[in-house]
Amino acid sequence: MRNSTRNLILTFACICVPLGVHAEEQLIEEVLVTATKRDTTVMDVPASVTAFTGETLETREIEGFMDLNVNVPSLNSGIYNGQVFTTIRGVGFGQTHGTADPAVAQHVDGIHLPRTSSLRGAYHDLGSLEVLRGPQGTLYGRNTTGGSVNLVTRKPTDEFEGRVGVLYGDYDRVQASAMVSGPISDSVLGRVSILYDDRDKAYTKNLLPGFDDIDDEEIKSIRGALRFLPSDSLTIDLSVHYEDWEGGWGFLIYTPPSDALWPIYIGAQWTAEPHKAYVDADADDGREDLIVVLNVEWALSDNVTLNSKTGFINSEWSQFSDSDGTDAFVVTYTTGSESDTWSQEFNLSAALFDDRLDLLAGVYYYNDDLDWHNSLPLNFLDHLFGLPPFTTYLRTSFDQETESFAVYVDATHSVTDDWRVYGGVRYTEEEKDAVVGSFIGAPICGFGAPEIPLNEKWDEVSFRVGVQHDLTDQSMVYAQYSQGFRSGGFDSSSCADPFEPEFNDAWEVGFKSTFGDGRVTLRSSAFFYDYTDLQLGQLVDFQLTIENAAKAEVKGIEFETQFVFTDRLQVALNYSYLDATYKDHQDCDSLLFIGNCGAAAIAAGTAVFEDVSGNPLNRAPENSLGIVADYVLPLNGGGELAFTAQWTWIDDIQYRPFDRAIDAQEAYSVGNLFVSYVPDGDSRLTLKGFVKNVADEEYVSMISATATTSFNRLTGPWAPPRTWGFQAVWDF
Repeated sequence: MRNSTRNLILTFACICVPLGVHAEEQLIEEVLVTATKRDTTVMDVPASVTAFTGETLETREIEGFMDLNVNVPSLNSGIYNGQVFTTIRGVGFGQTHGTADPAVAQHVDGIHLPRTSSLRGAYHDLGSLEVLRGPQGTLYGRNTTGGSVNLVTRKPTDEFEGRVGVLYGDYDRVQASAMVSGPISDSVLGRVSILYDDRDKAYTKNLLPGFDDIDDEEIKSIRGALRFLPSDSLTIDLSVHYEDWEGGWGFLIYTPPSDALWPIYIGAQWTAEPHKAYVDADADDGREDLIVVLNVEWALSDNVTLNSKTGFINSEWSQFSDSDGTDAFVVTYTTGSESDTWSQEFNLSAALFDDRLDLLAGVYYYNDDLDWHNSLPLNFLDHLFGLPPFTTYLRTSFDQETESFAVYVDATHSVTDDWRVYGGVRYTEEEKDAVVGSFIGAPICGFGAPEIPLNEKWDEVSFRVGVQHDLTDQSMVYAQYSQGFRSGGFDSSSCADPFEPEFNDAWEVGFKSTFGDGRVTLRSSAFFYDYTDLQLGQLVDFQLTIENAAKAEVKGIEFETQFVFTDRLQVALNYSYLDATYKDHQDCDSLLFIGNCGAAAIAAGTAVFEDVSGNPLNRAPENSLGIVADYVLPLNGGGELAFTAQWTWIDDIQYRPFDRAIDAQEAYSVGNLFVSYVPDGDSRLTLKGFVKNVADEEYVSMISATATTSFNRLTGPWAPPRTWGFQAVWDF
């Protein structure tokens, strides 16, 4: 399959480049990005960036994190236990509880979202979306070892405009959206957008009578923005975004329950069939997020600008579910968190020495107050001893405050008109204070005191340095070295032991070019990562612990290209190859036999540790390929039809370090089709239709080993099946 994929790429490139020469005068749109915290185009920035305009997001129905999988090379996202797991080039998040920090950051208008449960936000009324691949420690700081996803919302307009949209889809999906924007006064602009999206029918059928199906969802979102223009040199943007998400969650299982420990599982019903489950509890999964952003931009002179960015986020998440995946009334699970997060950044940008030196210097402060809890009713014990249900509990609380301070400097110097050197340095201090309490603790952890105070401090210096050379007016090459790190923390799901930060040292070379009279673009890169102390989850004695693995290496290539054949036809292609493997690391698989990896087995010398060196990193497929074709068909009666066809192929994905078939998702492909109809050139009405996952491909979006009373098992959700919908949008 690997050779056929490469041959397909070469054949496609050879065919498309000559055809581009005969295109009409239709140029590829330049996309502005803020990857370096300065406005530039995706073709000029010396970094691996995939960017989408707001119009492209709407055309391809990119509505959330899962839609990025088929649109961005080397990115893999999934959901588990209410948390979003995003990996870029094999570097990502791997803990299944709500206290750990992500390795791929997500920012909304420059404000970092701290909770992975918040990453399920709806992508609506966005001006652009950009995915930065590779560590971003210098400019974006902590928790960017893999990269960053930056969402930029639409700003108020200086002319009145509005939009109303309605959508109907299968699975009883109904969506309504509205937006209005324009001037309030000569110096104040405003914008309000709302979204209601309700899919009442779940993707997963509960085979147990009397209980609800799982994974339905309802989203209510409202965003308001004000832009103040007190003078030509001062711009003040204030935005407030509130989103409420409600749905269902269940532990869908792939391995059978074991009755070796608890006879209650004898004869229990379960299934590994896609989109079906036995769940003996009405699952509930909900979150609320309030995001407030105040951005002040003050042009002190023609060459110097001061920027202040203030952010506040309140995030609440709660979940109730059956956690054994059988029809036996054994264990239910309640968990949730609430956090308040403040951040403040000041930066000063200056163009000096006749614009030959571009300088950016800043300070950053971050404070996060997190309360996390879980409650595990041990119904199997109640059953064993004849007690009423919900008598015996295992409860844990975890209160943590994170305080971080950073200073940074980043600069680009134009040595000549076509040679530039750039680099930066960031110093970060971080402290975490936590208190963990357990009502019924695990004796091996030494619990017994009602509360355990914890404290850890870290400081880190992150560098980046690079050189960029313009080969022509429309092509350039770059080479750079960059660093990133992810915060350390405390193992809140088990013994509250501290774990250390992880680090990523990255080398990258890239080439970008526009040719064929502006009708063909190519962005390519090759990279090598020295990835150390990566944080991995491990099951020990029915508990999830976090450890720092020794080392990993990532090597790979990527390219993205776009062709304009005619003024009606455009084709884009992306490809990535990853060789991402563990190095010098041994791991213990608790699924091999009961008690493996535990303290007793280690003391007795019976624990089985495996050398996983050379095994692929989690969620790092070796190959991925994506093709998008856009075609516009004028109609004789007026108006036009616009078609978009998208096809993505993803190689085998391993979800655990042991490289076993049971831990993997086999290679799969997903096709999407989109069509829009505009009646005529003056019409303000657009009609749209879409089909996602056309072939109804069945594949999982995440697999994790879960500690359960039926012996540790593999669990996780299936990706959405085929879905379709129709939408009408009216602009006024």
